[in-house]
Order: sequence, then C-alpha cells, then structure tokens
Amino acid sequence: MKNLGNNLKLWFKKIWGFDFIVYSVCFLALIIILFTQLDYSGKSPFIIFQFLVIGAISFYKIVSSKKNFSLTRILYIFIFFFFFFAPLSQYLNGYIAWNVITVDDSSFIDANHMILLGILCFETVNFFTRKKFNFKPISNKLYISPEFLLLISVVIFIYEVVTNQIFNTTDGINYFFSPKQIDMMIRIVPIVCLILLLNEKTEKKLPYALTMLGMLFFLFLPLGGNLSRFFLFGCYVTVLCFFFRNFKYKSILFFMFFFGFLFLFTALNFFKFHRISEIMDFRLEVNTFLSVDYDAYDLLMATMYYTKAAGYSYFNNIASSLFSFIPRSIWTSKAIESGNLIFTYMGSSWVNVSCPYIAEFYLAGGIVGVIVLSAVQGFVNNELDKVSQVNIFPKMIHAFLCGMSIFILRGSLLPTLSYTYALLLGVVGMWILNHLVKLFLKVNRMDIVDYALIPDKKEDEVFTRTPKVDRISKFFD
Repeated sequence: MKNLGNNLKLWFKKIWGFDFIVYSVCFLALIIILFTQLDYSGKSPFIIFQFLVIGAISFYKIVSSKKNFSLTRILYIFIFFFFFFAPLSQYLNGYIAWNVITVDDSSFIDANHMILLGILCFETVNFFTRKKFNFKPISNKLYISPEFLLLISVVIFIYEVVTNQIFNTTDGINYFFSPKQIDMMIRIVPIVCLILLLNEKTEKKLPYALTMLGMLFFLFLPLGGNLSRFFLFGCYVTVLCFFFRNFKYKSILFFMFFFGFLFLFTALNFFKFHRISEIMDFRLEVNTFLSVDYDAYDLLMATMYYTKAAGYSYFNNIASSLFSFIPRSIWTSKAIESGNLIFTYMGSSWVNVSCPYIAEFYLAGGIVGVIVLSAVQGFVNNELDKVSQVNIFPKMIHAFLCGMSIFILRGSLLPTLSYTYALLLGVVGMWILNHLVKLFLKVNRMDIVDYALIPDKKEDEVFTRTPKVDRISKFFD
C-alpha cells in the first residue's frame, strides 16, 4: 500500500508539473476559440472529425516527444497549426484564402486523407529507423579567436548598413550588390559567430557577446520588413534550439509557436510596408487564422485540383528543389515554384503563394508521391536528428534546419530550400574556416570530444582522447 501511495504521488507530481499547466492553458485557449466563436451549423461532421483526428495525433506527438527540439517535433507543430487549427477555423467560417478554385466537402475530405496518409507513412518509417548507430567522436574545439569572431560580425554589420539592407521596406530594398540568397548567407554569419562564442569558456565572452547582440538586434528584428517573417522566426528558433535543446520544460517551444501564431505572426506583416518611424501605428491583435498567411491547406486543395487537369510533375518539382543551386541556364527543364505554377495555371494575377510539403509530394506523383516522399521524409528526419549531436557544427546545422522547418514545410519547396542552402553555407563556411585555422596553427591533438551516438552513453556525457592525429586526414572531421 505504501508503494502504491508513493507511485500515485509521483504520478500526480509528474502530471501536474509545469509542462502540463502550459499545455493545458494553450489547449483550453484553442478549445475556447473553436467551440465558442465558430459556427458549426451546416458543416460536415465527418470533415470536423477528420480535422480533430489530425489535431489529436499532432498534439500527442508534440507532447510525447522525448526531445525538446527535433525536426519531427517541429513537423507536428506545423501540422497542428497549418493542417488542423487554421484550416478548421477557416472551414467553419466559410473562409477561402484564395478564390482560384471552387471547393466543396469532397475537397476537404480528399485533402485530409492525404495529410493522414502522409502521417501514417512518415511514422511507419520513422518508427523502424529509430535504431541507434555508432558515430566516431569528433573534435569540438574552436580554433577561431573571440576577437576574430567579433571582427567578422562587425564587418558584416557595416556591409549591411552600407548596402542599405536594413531599415528599409520590402518595396525599397535593393539587392544590387548581391542576390537575396547571398545576403541571407552573409547575414546569418553573425549568429554563427555568437553561438560559437557563447559555447566557449572565455573571460571575453560577455562583452563580445553583448556587442554582437547589439548588432543582431538591428539585423534580425523586423524593423525594416526586408526579411520574411518565417525567416526571422526561424532564426530565433535556431538560437533557442542550440542552447535549450536539453531544457527541462519541453512545453516552452510549443508555447512560443502558440503565442507567435496567435498574436505576432500576422501582426508582424505591418513592418513589410511601414518604416520604423511609423512604429506607433503598430497594433497587436488576436489572430483568427483567417488570412492568406495560413493558406497552406488551401494550396493543398488547389494542388489536387491542378493535378486532375494538368497532371503530375513526376518528381521534377522535388528534384528541382533539392538541386535548386543549379542555374536554369544549365538545367533548362528545371521547375518553377510550385505555388507559382499552380496559380499561373489558374489564371491568378498573384502568384507569390506557398505550397506545403504534402502538396509538393502530391504534385510529384499523386498518392504514390505522398507515400514514397513521406516515407523518405521520416527516414531523413530521424537520421538528421541523430547525427546532429556529433559536435558543435553539426549541432548548429541541425539547429538551423529546425529553425527553418516551418519556412520549408509551408513552401514552396524550391525557394525555401534555396534560401536554407544559403544559410547552411554560412555555417559550413565557418566550419571550414575553423579547420583552416587549425591547420595554420598546426594542432596535432584533439582534446575534447563531444557527445557521440554510442549505445549506453548519456547524451550529455563528455568523452576525451589524446592520440596523435594526422592533420590532413582529420580535416573534415
């Protein structure tokens, strides 16, 4: 009886913890919106049931995730907001983001079937690829000095100011000096420098970090409107992902997205068309999800409508996205953005729209495309979540991928991957620079080895080794 009492006490303590309170508050707020402010009359009970199943699965996967930050967890956060809550709100309000097609109940039913099929295939492969693998321990030492990290950040900040890339509206931005992707790659480097600096144990860390934060304040707050809100949001998530990956309370990530989508995201659209001098006109209001910012579900239905008339791309859209860095002058059959393709076909004058990942899969090959590509997605997500923990630079790449996941999942895939590649080049560039400095200093031993995926070892455990190392053969460790 005593053991039973202790077990019940521990169970209640676990249940009524901080995470439970945060999840409950968010969940109740969403329930209040869904069941008190929306009209259910004349709506299909089956469609509502489908949405609730999608919401229940995604919410369960978010809450039960063992990792604070992972590509899989952020995928389900995307599904929860963009394939459950937003489209259900739009359906009950009779709202269609883009009136390019005529939708009926069968359109919603078919779209929900594709979402559920994608989840099933993703989870099946993800489940069978959770096996742990051995990874060789890799050097975690930073050879770039704090002074040089600060210098890099200062030079980039000056460049951004001189080329008028900040404090400007979207309409006024001029990428005369460099394409947008190159500007993103350059602008992301100060974040990489800050992460590297904060990861080091040095007395100079605090003053240098504060200086970098001051510059990043101007580079990454939406003061000028010349950066996508998804991009900005992704950069914030990147930093949080890197430094709070082992944070005790996993509910904080969900609350951040909940608060961001409910209050901030649509409101930040203000900065795309207003200057900083007009900041007093900014208003923060509760978002009802009845806006084109949450058009992902509409684009899924539009994609299914398009394929009935124009056929599939036979994976050309996926190949073009994965190899978006190949110029069109070389690859003449390279696809255009999927959202652009579909809306151009529909005769719309506005073609700068999203195209969510499941719509991209369907455009590639219909049901077969959804099955195959969702399975591939499950495998890739699982592998990236494992390999990410080898050393600081792979961790940083994983953090950027987590940060940009909402941006990529919303699509269209081709431009979002193109921009993401640019960001990753910034990280890889610093990685290569670190190795070049290592070679220059003729370092002949590896001192600290960070967590490697070795069975029966805890994630935070630190390994050490001191064998002689050939500098050239270890260059790409």
